Amino acid sequence: MPMPAPEHVDVLVGHWRKVVETMDVGFSMAVVADDRMAERDIWRIAYALGFQLGSTGLFEWRGGGSSSPLVTMSPLEMPQFSLAQVEEATTHSGIGLGFNIPRNAAPMASFEACMECAEFFARRMPCGLLDEDMNPLNVEVVRQQLNLASELLTNASVAPGSAEAFRLFGSA
Repeated sequence: MPMPAPEHVDVLVGHWRKVVETMDVGFSMAVVADDRMAERDIWRIAYALGFQLGSTGLFEWRGGGSSSPLVTMSPLEMPQFSLAQVEEATTHSGIGLGFNIPRNAAPMASFEACMECAEFFARRMPCGLLDEDMNPLNVEVVRQQLNLASELLTNASVAPGSAEAFRLFGSA
């Protein structure tokens, strides 16, 4: 983007602040077990699905060699996973899956990865899929919302996952 004329800087800064305030959104869902999930089992499933434990204590999926996480997995009632919790046989009511839309180069692919992960858990234990408000997840509505968010970002000249998106919305 070329440098604006000095008299236009304040207007341009105001525009980009509004873009960031209205479009710094994410997707999150919960996989809630009918019974409790052993942290040890979560680790096994996460690694089987290609997740790696990140420096924040959350599992991260970086599909396609992405330098930043495309999906993160967290325990629902604790801030992070840990080896100590595996050794203590900690259990969880479920896991959270999600991602930041502006910083994600492939929001739809990340959503599909979340769904694949949730279905993998569901094949191993009875569980439900819930949205961020803990209501049953409506997959078609989520797909429509993700498409709309990606379109709005692109129309604002900020492609999801682009260098501009990382500059505006922060690093992962």
